[in-house]
Amino acid sequence: MSTPICSDSATVTITEIDSSSLDTAIKAPSITSILTTPRTDNISQHNHVSELRERLAQNIKLGQRHVAEALAQSSRHSQVSSALALTSCGRYATVTGDFIRLLNRCHRRSCPACTLIKGRQLTARTLKAINQMRYSLTDEASESCPSYLRMKAIKLTLNGGRACHFDNIKSRLSSLHATWSNMLRTEGLKNHVIGAMRSTEITESPDDPNHANPHIHALLLVKFDTPLSEIERLVRRYWPRVIKRNVSKSEKVINHDVSCSVREIKYTESHTAYDVKGWLEYITKGSYDFTKESHTESHKKTSRLYWLAVDQAIKGMRLISLSGDLKEATAKVKDEEAKEKDDELPLTDPTPTHLWSDYRGRFVSLAEADTHDANMTPLVRSSSYISPPPLFGMIARHEIYAQLEHTQKQHYEAMRSRLLSSDNRDLLPIIDELITYNIKKVRDNQAPDHVSFYEAHEVERSSLAKKRSLMIKNDTGSTEGEE
Repeated sequence: MSTPICSDSATVTITEIDSSSLDTAIKAPSITSILTTPRTDNISQHNHVSELRERLAQNIKLGQRHVAEALAQSSRHSQVSSALALTSCGRYATVTGDFIRLLNRCHRRSCPACTLIKGRQLTARTLKAINQMRYSLTDEASESCPSYLRMKAIKLTLNGGRACHFDNIKSRLSSLHATWSNMLRTEGLKNHVIGAMRSTEITESPDDPNHANPHIHALLLVKFDTPLSEIERLVRRYWPRVIKRNVSKSEKVINHDVSCSVREIKYTESHTAYDVKGWLEYITKGSYDFTKESHTESHKKTSRLYWLAVDQAIKGMRLISLSGDLKEATAKVKDEEAKEKDDELPLTDPTPTHLWSDYRGRFVSLAEADTHDANMTPLVRSSSYISPPPLFGMIARHEIYAQLEHTQKQHYEAMRSRLLSSDNRDLLPIIDELITYNIKKVRDNQAPDHVSFYEAHEVERSSLAKKRSLMIKNDTGSTEGEE
């Protein structure tokens, strides 16, 4: 069973998590489907679906919080800005039935929610590209399709050998990417490979402190008559030798161990779009898969130094890359999507209906939310008073303004609802006059630097006209009284 997902710009489909996940025998939808998408499966068949939805939503929101708290300890303005963006990402959502659409997404590479959504969008686009290629997957090709127009799918997992220090993550990534590109250009592989997709992930090494394990997951689309043994022979002969040379040169290490640099080379379960899709979803998921409890626990154990190093290292790096016919087909699909988007009518911004509550660990409706749910200062509250972050002032100023803005917005929304629900229409002109009066009392030197107060000429003229009419009435009344 699958679950379609509605993100900010596309609708994609996410496969269900394994039955072993979350220690339950029930098939559960993936975390991205819960946070961003409509669900078309019959939820009545899941006895504990509400519990699973809350636990999965909690996993990814706690993941965002964990990364944000790490980046908030940086002395770099860019990383602190990323931390603030992560805490705001998906704080509000629009919920309609089983549709949950995250709002105010940050689109940061370190964000678990945005990484998953972008990965599923890329998966959907790549599958469209495969369907438009002149080659067909072997198990789905028609009987009339000749063998030279058929292709097979191969899964690869490669790394750079022994884990690298946090300071060398960027150089290790450069070595991996350069070795991969050069390997695809070799005569042996070039004669067999039709198209390829490479995705790079970085995980923290559980054995070596302050060390990370950058690695590559890849998809190779090869010609029908290419045996797996030939691809394996070419990769095992080229990859360990060249990656050892590149890593030794860039990281200045001697006798670098690359004995386990080739982790996996095998066919997909079947040469169909279904199995290719499963592998694409896996390799585009990001470094940690929040649909699995084991990945969630590993993410919780990641250190602050790891996230600071990764966030800095991946800047300017292309973590996902396409090549060959697959690259050309994907570019065409992307152009078609852009044209369709231009032809569509511009959509209005959705109105938030729910708020993520750290206090309750779930999304709550705005009407239900109270002061405990609306936590707009998570980084300030989690900071240590003894050793605050280097840029604590920047964090506090941003989050306190956000808290004040939220409180003010709630206050005005309550006033608006109360006013519109009242049958006394005589209150409207009175409130209008009070607002005009209060605006005039505000002085520019009393206002914050980031806010400018002004009064429209129309409002001023209207107010003066009302005052003149009142003065005329008063004068007339007094004259009549004297007479």
